[in-house]
Amino acid sequence: MKFETILSRLIPTNWRVHPNIWFRFSNYLEVDILLNCGSHLFILDVKNYADDFTIAGDHLVRSDGYHIPDIFFKLKRDTNQIETSLINSKIDCQLLSYLVFINDDCYVRGQNNLGIDYFLRNQLSFIVRKMKEMADENERRIEIIESWITKNAIKQPVFLEIKHKSDFNRMVPGLVCPNCHKKIVSVGRQTVLCPCGQQLTKREVVDMNIRDYQLLFPGKINMNDLQRFLKESVSQSYLYARVKANI
Repeated sequence: MKFETILSRLIPTNWRVHPNIWFRFSNYLEVDILLNCGSHLFILDVKNYADDFTIAGDHLVRSDGYHIPDIFFKLKRDTNQIETSLINSKIDCQLLSYLVFINDDCYVRGQNNLGIDYFLRNQLSFIVRKMKEMADENERRIEIIESWITKNAIKQPVFLEIKHKSDFNRMVPGLVCPNCHKKIVSVGRQTVLCPCGQQLTKREVVDMNIRDYQLLFPGKINMNDLQRFLKESVSQSYLYARVKANI
């Protein structure tokens, strides 16, 4: 069941839910869910990560030490752009943003340094209850904000369309270095050469990239998709052995 469907069952019927809505201010930005209750506009940035994470500054650090950078910074930046547009349009509402980790197997600890709140799947009912307590459900104000959304929202840019969850057109496929996150220069029998000059073992680099794939696309691994994700940098038999070792 889609997250917005679950959310819609918890909120008042006169609130408006806008999933996957796009804006273009100084740059393109996508809001996973925009929730309009009149007095407040809630931005929900939904993540389907599955692992243990610790927050370090504005990064998420996975249990294996891998950093997911700027996750809080991006939401803060997008929130500021939307807030500026609301102010310029003289829209009187409070804007609040949350990171939402919707996978039951995701655990996050710590606080970021940008003041962005987050919650886990099992906290959804509690957060919605807090939203209801804050909300002043004025139908006229809801419609005013809806007019602003209609005026400023755009269609999804064609170059960002994804027809399937495993369509990697938005990404540059291939093995990437776990340190500099750039594409691997060459893959040898036992080692790989990274753009940052490091020579790492093939096993650790492939394992890290497999974990990235699992983070992006939770669920059963499709070996053909995984090989496409890695741009066929390694053989499918080698991938199969490493997947088996990582599960």
